[in-house]
Amino acid sequence: MTLTGPGGVGKTRLALRGASEVRRAFPDGMWFVELAPLESASLLSSTVANTLGLRGPRSHDLLADLGGFLAERRALLILDNCEHLVDACAELVTQLLRTCPGLHVLTTSRQALGSAGEHVLSVPPLSVPEAGTATVAAAALTESVSLFLDRARAVVPEFELTDDNVGEVVTICRYLEGIPLALELAAVRLRGLAPAQIAHLLQDRFQLLTTGPRGMPDRQRTLRSCIDWSYDLCTPDERALWANLAVFSGGFELDAVCALEPDRAGDELLDDVLSLVEKSILIREEYSGRIRYRMLEVIRQYGEHRLVKSGRREALQRAHLAFHADLATRVSQEWLSDRQVLWLQRLHREHSNFRAALQFCIDSRDGIEVGLTMTAHLLTLWSAFGLTSEGSTWLNRFLAASTDPTPARLQALHVGVWLDSISGHDESCRLLLEEATRVAHLLGGTARPVLDQARGVHALYSGEVHKALAHLESAAAGFRTLGDDYGLLQTLCPLGVACELTEVIELGLACHREVMAVSERTGEVYFRAFSLTNAGLLAFHAGDLEQAVRHVQDSLRLKLALDDRLGIAICLESLAVVTASSNPHRAAILVGAARAAYTAIGLPSNALPGRGQRLDSYAKVLEKTLRADKMRTAVETGRGFDYDSAIAFALDEPCPALHSERHGRVTTRDSLTPREREVASLIADGLSNKEIGLQLVISQRTAESHVDHILAKLGFTSRTQVASWFNMANAQQAN
Repeated sequence: MTLTGPGGVGKTRLALRGASEVRRAFPDGMWFVELAPLESASLLSSTVANTLGLRGPRSHDLLADLGGFLAERRALLILDNCEHLVDACAELVTQLLRTCPGLHVLTTSRQALGSAGEHVLSVPPLSVPEAGTATVAAAALTESVSLFLDRARAVVPEFELTDDNVGEVVTICRYLEGIPLALELAAVRLRGLAPAQIAHLLQDRFQLLTTGPRGMPDRQRTLRSCIDWSYDLCTPDERALWANLAVFSGGFELDAVCALEPDRAGDELLDDVLSLVEKSILIREEYSGRIRYRMLEVIRQYGEHRLVKSGRREALQRAHLAFHADLATRVSQEWLSDRQVLWLQRLHREHSNFRAALQFCIDSRDGIEVGLTMTAHLLTLWSAFGLTSEGSTWLNRFLAASTDPTPARLQALHVGVWLDSISGHDESCRLLLEEATRVAHLLGGTARPVLDQARGVHALYSGEVHKALAHLESAAAGFRTLGDDYGLLQTLCPLGVACELTEVIELGLACHREVMAVSERTGEVYFRAFSLTNAGLLAFHAGDLEQAVRHVQDSLRLKLALDDRLGIAICLESLAVVTASSNPHRAAILVGAARAAYTAIGLPSNALPGRGQRLDSYAKVLEKTLRADKMRTAVETGRGFDYDSAIAFALDEPCPALHSERHGRVTTRDSLTPREREVASLIADGLSNKEIGLQLVISQRTAESHVDHILAKLGFTSRTQVASWFNMANAQQAN
């Protein structure tokens, strides 16, 4: 289904509300993909994949990967703001629906996609009072007045609809034709204007601005008039700032604003930013103690139109590029520090801006070297957040545009080898290695360790572990000689993996101790977390099971801070391995949780060196240790965990799938009636409400009532949580 309508009419809000109402119908997940910041149709599939959490190696056919991930799921995919990518979105939706029978798609767009089977729902503005409606009771019943009052009270808490102002409020809502964005902008003016003044200004303004572009819908012309009016109410400096800020994609922070306006005093600039927040031009959001700003897309597009007319767009794009190129360099230079987690979060927030800056490098043709360097500096963004395909795409474009054998080119080739190795693209990786070898030989000197590391990483992911050991040991020695801590840590981690896979325990532990020493000195945690998991497996090989568990759990805690979903899956799998002999039942639950974690990011557990084979082999060991029914129940319990429950269980903390602290209650099997426990059992078996009714010889409505009571008592929101809770409770009772 596609929700269509003009900008600001409330399509996105309606889509989100509708999705929340039907969430129980999609037990396998619901995803919201914001497409407004996306400028290139070529990145559509990877953007959807990233939102779905598909991290790690991918094939060259990303659309097929998406289809494989969604094929067996009853799920809802929401694509928001498709109007600038209509053809690409139509193709994506058509192919996904053709191969995924349980998938439903909800899109919002200013025009229909035109794909087969599409149901189009035109989203109307909110209802407005009838002409002549002037009573408080009658006006308050209409949607537009209700929204205006809600926003008005947020601005002026004591504001009330009265006999004295109801006429003016009705006039405002009618002039704005019930468009939610326009109503919100008008309500903000109550900070300084009375309803009668707002109504008067709107009336005059619309009389002057009724000749928008031909062919544009009347409502859209009305919305533009409203935004024009908001623009005219800004000071000249605020107007200029509004237009300048339209160069950002996906939001921005204060340091970025200052980079665009280097000649303005900081206090004055901050005052203008805060004034735009007050006037609802900017939306203020907080991330990890940092304030970030964004504009609604219709507001940003309006500012961009003004920026183009001013003739300053290219200059602002260059300033935008300079800031984000410098940001990428700073992150790279300061990566080994106690600010690492904050830098990683910042990289993620600036993803859309990095895209825009890289695209400008391509378009301008004189920014190729800057783009090449910036893309290489963003290796952590591409790898940590599952953006390997996008990173490779940018690198290949810049490498093709510039062939000079520079250090920047070698670094880009080196990053390309990492990305293609992780993604399992062996052939393209070999081509990059051949080019890297040629460039390294021309550069000589310090290029050797970089080349050795690239060769070692490729060998490791290709299954040539002994060859990887030799190359990585050579690279580590070279980086020690150069005093390059980053290169050394980046080498020691895969070297440790190679040691663990070949059970060269002493060398592996020596690598871990060196990683810990450098990490302790520099304050970094990314490589530390990676090495701790490997140290746990090395301790397991050495027979120290308690130390093995401690190391992996310590790694898991760090991975949580980094939001490294692939690393979390590896930790769950490693915990299953190291606890298999001491606690087989717990290990079996962790096997299920690990498999679910890999599935959630669209990555098979055998995609990383040695991982899948080990998990499968230990699952077979557990099958011989546990009874078949207990093994099956334990694995399914782990598979049914939600994200928080899997983490809590792995860390030996209270498990949300078994306990709910809402309203001060702890939920147990005894909190349900016998009939509700019976229904919960059938939910765990995967039965629908209709099937539960048939099984228990009750009506479907009665079954739905029981399900609602169970969700309320347990404090859950989905049937999947109930199933996980029930299986876990049974497993614990069996112990």
